[in-house]
Amino acid sequence: MQTIVRAADAAEFLALVPELFGFQPTNSMAVIAFRGKRTCGALRFDLPTSVPDRQLKRFLSQQLGTMCKIPGIDGVLAVVYTDEPFGTETTPPCSALLAAFRNRAVHMGLVVKETLCIASDGWASALDPDTPLGGHPLTEIPEVTLGLPGVCRPTGDQHGEADRVPPDLARVERVGTAHGRLTRLLDGLNDAPAPCGVGGAREVEAAEVYRRDIAALEPLIVPTLLFEHALAVGANGLSAEEVALVLIALRGPDIRDVALMQWAYGADYGQVALSGADTLAAARALGVDQELIEAAAAIEVDDSEASCLDGVAESARRMSGEGPRPDHSRISRAIALLLDVVDAAPRSARPAPLTVLSWLNWAVGHNTRADDCARGALAIEPGYGLAGLMITMLEHGRFPEWLFERPEHDEGSVDA
Repeated sequence: MQTIVRAADAAEFLALVPELFGFQPTNSMAVIAFRGKRTCGALRFDLPTSVPDRQLKRFLSQQLGTMCKIPGIDGVLAVVYTDEPFGTETTPPCSALLAAFRNRAVHMGLVVKETLCIASDGWASALDPDTPLGGHPLTEIPEVTLGLPGVCRPTGDQHGEADRVPPDLARVERVGTAHGRLTRLLDGLNDAPAPCGVGGAREVEAAEVYRRDIAALEPLIVPTLLFEHALAVGANGLSAEEVALVLIALRGPDIRDVALMQWAYGADYGQVALSGADTLAAARALGVDQELIEAAAAIEVDDSEASCLDGVAESARRMSGEGPRPDHSRISRAIALLLDVVDAAPRSARPAPLTVLSWLNWAVGHNTRADDCARGALAIEPGYGLAGLMITMLEHGRFPEWLFERPEHDEGSVDA
């Protein structure tokens, strides 16, 4: 069911802008797209600084061109967020930028509904000739919300949440210990033959230890169950060993991409990505040998090569931003999960979850956060392939195609 909120004036509309984005923009221009009187999309970009007029026109044309991919868009509203003050002026800071934006939008056939500025000490419309000295008080912007189910007023900016709790150092230590132990365990099982358990007490004990080790690593055999469990309970519901197992599962690119698709599209799609021969291939990508696979679980293999190739191609298409719209609720929960997993992870194990975080943020249009995560992964492992690919897509201004499609069920809009 669509939720429609009516904004009575500019101040009330400004109160709703952070919820349209899912964060509080800072030092940014926020552009809201309209279809008739209702919002239908939003785009944020950093404030351009010290650029010639011709380059500014080209930049604004590119941003507006991106907005025009939204079906039915016919109008725009721009809000500049800046740390600059009004001081004793009546003209808002960045008024030249707002004027340039207005000119380019009109040139492209769009109705400019309003151009607003929120400065450090006041706010105003750039179209209002009666703005008081120093702008309107920021206290005039009311505390109203869209009232969408399960949606809270954003507390962070485009880079991340402002109220994240620092990681529990004791938990970080437990996860690091578990990660090291399980990684050595996996490597040791692959390097040594399985004990037969026949002979004296020493052989029997070795076989029992082997069985316990197999049990500890068993979640890696069908990681889709581990991923769905992690999403359901969140990081706080996972033991240190389970967090470590998630990190180990994500270290192989095949399994990492299965997790990414599963968290975005659902458990069923994750199972498709890991079905049949894909299950064996993915387990081997983790470094698990055939003997361990057979000892840990009985796996049915679908040997339809064509089906496998179709699944790989479809996942690649979705990862590039084409295909059906992912589940926003699942992505939000996966982002919350992985932020906590990264906080608890040993530094060397962070590139994979950081890169998955990058893609998940990109999938919902949070490109700045996506860029921060990808660069974080590359700072640890400069050659990490998917993180480098994410940076390339982001630097070229690529957005997922589903962001420009009209959703089957509108999540909410503002009538202004």
